[in-house]
Amino acid sequence: MSSKMLVLGILMLTVPQMALGQASLLPDGSVDARAVVERLVEDIKHNRPVQWQALIGRDDVLEELRKISGLLNAKERRQILDAVLNIGMQKDQRRWVRSCAVTAYLVEVAVDADDKGLRQHAGELLVEYVPATYIKVHAAELLKAMKEGKLENALLLGKTGAEEGLELVAKGGKLWSVNDVTARAAAARLGDTALSRSFVEAYQLEKDGRKKAHLAKTLGYIGDAACVLALARDMRTPIVYDAGGVRRSLRVDIIAALGEVYPQEAVLQKRDVQGDQETDEWYDAVEKWLERYLGMTWQTERPKPFSSTPLPVQ
Repeated sequence: MSSKMLVLGILMLTVPQMALGQASLLPDGSVDARAVVERLVEDIKHNRPVQWQALIGRDDVLEELRKISGLLNAKERRQILDAVLNIGMQKDQRRWVRSCAVTAYLVEVAVDADDKGLRQHAGELLVEYVPATYIKVHAAELLKAMKEGKLENALLLGKTGAEEGLELVAKGGKLWSVNDVTARAAAARLGDTALSRSFVEAYQLEKDGRKKAHLAKTLGYIGDAACVLALARDMRTPIVYDAGGVRRSLRVDIIAALGEVYPQEAVLQKRDVQGDQETDEWYDAVEKWLERYLGMTWQTERPKPFSSTPLPVQ
């Protein structure tokens, strides 16, 4: 069956027909890849929540997606990319993509898609959700796309770990302006220690909680010893800030930043903690990890957990 016929068949399916197969659309091997893709496309076209559980571990779904993605509109293709992330994630830890096949699929879109916005979105997903160890395998093709102007993403350049990447930043130009904070962060990640120190100093001097949280994320991206130490030393900070209408402890951002450096460490992977998920037991586990692996000692008492709560109406 041609790819066009497959898409037509998908679009002709009614919601009740799809519902008949819902019970088997689980990651138990009882449904083929085409059926999973049919359900995914139906969910997207009808603005329903994607059944992400059915995608976990299904690398075989990617080939079916290749057959149809070019026949979907730009918005649908972007949503397909977001859904693809779930294929490479674990059911109990939906933070990092740990799949060579998913990484290769995202890289393929980032360098070859005919739509610039889609290429850019794939690059952003690689930066946010894929550990550098998976990205480095594709360094040559990503660098080639960046040199050709197909892909403009300094942070992704930094995650390739390629020495040539630092040369691209050093040369400046439209994509890698030295005045651009993402280009400077990429250069710091690629080994520019002076730039790394400047980010650490900016983080240490910043008093505004929200700005400090943003700088903490940048330190986690750079990930060298100086950045890790600066983050670890702040693990008992009392800073709380307004995060879009809710109070948020800076410690949550520090742990997330450390999780960027150590994506394999489960204790550091809780993300966007809300309410009673922010517990003293969690902070204790993180601190014990820092003591064991980084030799941290503490000079102050640990602040009590600060649950994210709405700010009072003024």
